[in-house]
Amino acid sequence: SRREPIMIFKSGDVVHVSADVDDDGETDEVMGNDVMEAVWSRVIGGRLMDLYLRQTRRSQLFMAYPDVVRTYWAWDWAEYGGANDWFPRGWPGLVWNNDWNYKVLESSAGALRLSAETRLEEKLILRREMVLRAKSDLLELNYTVENAGPKPNSFVWCGHPDVAPGGSAGPEDLVASDTWSMGFRADLSKDQVRPATGQAIARDGKTGE
Repeated sequence: SRREPIMIFKSGDVVHVSADVDDDGETDEVMGNDVMEAVWSRVIGGRLMDLYLRQTRRSQLFMAYPDVVRTYWAWDWAEYGGANDWFPRGWPGLVWNNDWNYKVLESSAGALRLSAETRLEEKLILRREMVLRAKSDLLELNYTVENAGPKPNSFVWCGHPDVAPGGSAGPEDLVASDTWSMGFRADLSKDQVRPATGQAIARDGKTGE
């Protein structure tokens, strides 16, 4: 079953906690306010592992990790769930399963800013800034790519979320995505989605939400 949120804080504040919330032996970064709780991993691609809404008491993401054992190769795909980054080219990219470095840029009662980055051997640096403000229903993500090498480089970036309608994922749920060849269709299985489109609709078969 889905864990209870770990945050204990004064209403109206935004807080940050570093803790191993999934018992995988690695430190996770948790951002929380009155509206939501976001849990980021330092491993498995620095992914967003959980986006928990306090009003509905439900997570918005499907998460199979750590029940799905971690692999250690970028080309050995494992369906961990959560939301990760596809970068810099070729499916599934090179950053979905590696370690990321996190640091706090700002921490106050009104706003929290974290930064995470990962570096590739080909001299590309992918950096993500996460911003959560007190009482806000918006988790803001800002990405930058730095070429630390002497020559021009190219890349592709795409967000890769696994949504969980109603906080779970099962055969009764429908996920509609804009596929390459068939337009929109309702299916639990995932299809290749145009990175520029960014459209997805999820329906919980139990609640109708």
